[in-house]
Amino acid sequence: MITERYPLFSIEEDSTVTYGALILASQKKGTPTPENGIWIAAIAIQNDPTLKTLDKHFNEIERFS
Repeated sequence: MITERYPLFSIEEDSTVTYGALILASQKKGTPTPENGIWIAAIAIQNDPTLKTLDKHFNEIERFS
């Protein structure tokens, strides 16, 4: 089963706070990031897994730049 190889993460209260902070930072920088990307980033920041992606918009998020 795929969940045995790759952990599943859920949105928790801390993730929503991080999401809000990332949205605000994105707006202040004037670099809009797709909403799904911000959710992925917020959950990754909360759980600290290795995030591998070719999506360049993650470079605009301080934690991943």
